Amino acid sequence: MALEDRDYDVRSETIEFLTVFFNKGEGVLSHESIAAMEETNLSLFDKGIKDGYSSPRKSWLKFVAPYIKEACSHRVTLIFDLAISDSNNLVRIEASNTLYRLLNDSKVFGKRPGLLRTKTGCIDYFLGPLGTIDTSPETHFLAYSFVACDTLMKLNGASSLAHDAWVRLVVFLGRNGFEMVSDIIAAGLKASKAGQMFKDLTATFNNLEARVLEKLRGALPVYLDSALSNPGSDDILESVNLLTSLLRDENAYSLLGGPKDTHPRLMSRLAEASVKSDEDRLRKSVLNLLRALLTNGRFRESIGSRCSELMGPYLSGQEAHKHQGKIIGILYRLTANVADSTTAVSQEPSDRYTSLNDIISPHISLLLKLTLLVGDWTRQVEVRKHAEGILLENLTTYPGRSILIEDVLSEIPSVIPAIPAEGKANAVKIIDTLPVPEGKALSIAHALVPLLRDQSTYARATALELLSRLDRRYRPELTGSATQEIIALALKESVDEIRITAIQLLSAMTVPLEVPDGKFKKPPVATPTIQLASQFIPLLHNETLRPSVVELLSAMALQPSVRRALSLKIMASSFGPDGALLEAYTELLARLVSDGRFLSDRSDEATDKVMLFFASAVAAKPELEQYRFEILTALWCRYSSAVPLPTAPASTTLKALGSPTVPTSSTEDKALILEPADKSTERLVEWFAFATFGSHATQYEVDKCLSRSSLWLPKLTSKTLQSEVPAPPGS
Repeated sequence: MALEDRDYDVRSETIEFLTVFFNKGEGVLSHESIAAMEETNLSLFDKGIKDGYSSPRKSWLKFVAPYIKEACSHRVTLIFDLAISDSNNLVRIEASNTLYRLLNDSKVFGKRPGLLRTKTGCIDYFLGPLGTIDTSPETHFLAYSFVACDTLMKLNGASSLAHDAWVRLVVFLGRNGFEMVSDIIAAGLKASKAGQMFKDLTATFNNLEARVLEKLRGALPVYLDSALSNPGSDDILESVNLLTSLLRDENAYSLLGGPKDTHPRLMSRLAEASVKSDEDRLRKSVLNLLRALLTNGRFRESIGSRCSELMGPYLSGQEAHKHQGKIIGILYRLTANVADSTTAVSQEPSDRYTSLNDIISPHISLLLKLTLLVGDWTRQVEVRKHAEGILLENLTTYPGRSILIEDVLSEIPSVIPAIPAEGKANAVKIIDTLPVPEGKALSIAHALVPLLRDQSTYARATALELLSRLDRRYRPELTGSATQEIIALALKESVDEIRITAIQLLSAMTVPLEVPDGKFKKPPVATPTIQLASQFIPLLHNETLRPSVVELLSAMALQPSVRRALSLKIMASSFGPDGALLEAYTELLARLVSDGRFLSDRSDEATDKVMLFFASAVAAKPELEQYRFEILTALWCRYSSAVPLPTAPASTTLKALGSPTVPTSSTEDKALILEPADKSTERLVEWFAFATFGSHATQYEVDKCLSRSSLWLPKLTSKTLQSEVPAPPGS
């Protein structure tokens, strides 16, 4: 069928042909045939006017006028909607022309020829006829609508915000039978005729008499309250659209009554509509309006309290789970991108978001449970997604978010005991995403410590992970009170994942933290002892824990007594029955050499030097070949140019192998005495090179490899000594 052709031009031409054909056929067809065709043609119009292309819609508007016989027909309202809101300018103009033809048709509007026959624009022309029409309310409504459309045509379809508000106001007042609507129409036409082009509503209202304006201010809030109370979605949607248009113009605020009498009632109606409506389009429009009102100083207090009071009962009680999905979705949309909301009146951030705090704060516990406690009753993905969005996305956009964030963070420890495996990631994400005040971080850390002894594995894992995140981002003293609990988890916990986290946290707590003046300050845990280190040495044999244990022991090796004990343990292991050094100790040795732990201070140089020679010998063992490159590269980069002597005089000239003389003027340089480049030292370096490259490498290959390897680890000098000691992440 041509009306359903894929080509919209074909569809449009078909409609044009049918228009001409039926107009010419009136004189030759019987009344029965014409009646049957009218019903068919109206059905075709109802379907075709929804065409996605503008050309067929325009043709259908030309086609339908002869078949509309009653002013109360729903098709008249449909044509008016197209005249006001269609996306295409030509369609809007054609819809206005169709309305004009209908208003001149005596069959539709009674025997009043000339009602709107002449060109519009003369104010006196409208005041008379509109005041004498006594037909149905639909006739009034359509007449008012046409006047609004006519002004739109005068603007060449370029509707401004003020014009949109004026059109909706005229239509709304006309539908509610406002007796002075003709005065408002006249004022709008006068402004349009004066070339003011509806830049704002001030020009229109300036043309109103004081008595008319006073009457309008009294009637409009009553009409709005009545429409918002009507369960019919069309009435509510019309009121919402009108309010949205009026709020764009500051001059229209005075029409909505006072903040103490009218505003609370209107805000209650809007809040009820957002909760009780099942129509997505209406709920979306209401929520957009509420978001604008929440950031508007004139309505902020009313809407905040009304929303909070209304939503509370839906989120509690035995049947709360039936309503939670809708309410949480409303909260999410109300708070989404609220910092970008624009209103006519700017407010200070500290005041602007007070109502939002009032709305969300009572429901923080529920939001956290929906986000963290992924149980049977929270398996609705959309609800959980909205709850997470409020906490992890929307809160971060608030200039006044600090109060809410503190409430969220304070509530987390109370939720953790019931947390399942899936909730741990979200708990960590909340801590990582929200800015935690330093004072609040300390109180959270103290509240998390008892949870490290919780019977739930997931609770212990979550509490430990949160402590680790807080330690990285804030002061190390946060975890000081939990030291013994963390050590117990690292040594005795049955779940390897928790043990690894505990060991890594201990590593961060053990490394000294630099302060701005360059000095080390004492770490929050007690100074690592030989006894403590000896408790972790057996864990080296657990391949799952080994990387974390090696990191921890390397950090503890900053303490000379611990480093000496570890060195003797490593060397002793090589004097076993088969003389083989265990792989676990070799990995620890490689890490100690790579981290530059040996000769990092002047407390035990003898043992440290022995360990360097011992490491070079270990690297030559075929069975430990996998550690050879790491050990020998670290030996070259860390120790080939700096060999401290315990008895070297302070005036000894400082040199580096193959490097220019190092100056001795600074106090820092005098603290590290370097051995002169003698033959024995040169032979030692050559031995390192031979063990690394073998006897077949050329001098060029050796030089090239060494120059590149030196970039992997910086040379250990007095100036870089402190920087070689790693600090906890985030410090």
